[in-house]
Amino acid sequence: EYGFDGRVAIITGAGSGIGEATAIELAKGGAKVALFGRTASKIEKVAAECRKYTDNVLWEVVDVSDPESVKNGVGKVAEAFGGVDILINNAGIEHRLNPGETFFGTLFDKLDEETYMKFYKVHDFGHYLMNLAVIPYMQKNHFGRIVNTTSVTGIFGIYGTPAYTASKGGAITQTKAFAIKYGKDGITVNAIAPG
Repeated sequence: EYGFDGRVAIITGAGSGIGEATAIELAKGGAKVALFGRTASKIEKVAAECRKYTDNVLWEVVDVSDPESVKNGVGKVAEAFGGVDILINNAGIEHRLNPGETFFGTLFDKLDEETYMKFYKVHDFGHYLMNLAVIPYMQKNHFGRIVNTTSVTGIFGIYGTPAYTASKGGAITQTKAFAIKYGKDGITVNAIAPG
């Protein structure tokens, strides 16, 4: 029993991996779960799995790097479930190698601006937008739990894509900033760093 029963939880990047597993565990614990992702077929499948444990499941196609998409998605959750108690900021991107590329060669020192900034838009600006969208609901109840999925690469800088590493490091320090600002409101903000 982790205290999830009846809590409203949003999970971004819920279509696979850590987001999928987290959504299912929250559903098993009795949370009302809202799944956000970019691919409808993936999040719909996870929603079906969550419905084995709770009837309180909804899913939305949401791009966390787009302010309007975030605003609309969070608004639908609050309307359906009456607020937001838990946010799992798990949406993330990686850079897939093209033929002939290597992490420590071509890919490392030939990232164009658009590719580089895409990591920040999802890993940092995405967390920022999602946090600001849910915090007013959490402040109202003087309760909130935000968990940001970052990466061990943001601590040690050992990944071959500088943009990925730097954006994950930024997500870690941004987590600390939100924790300091909103702790007084009963909102805890933490990061996990897989790896």
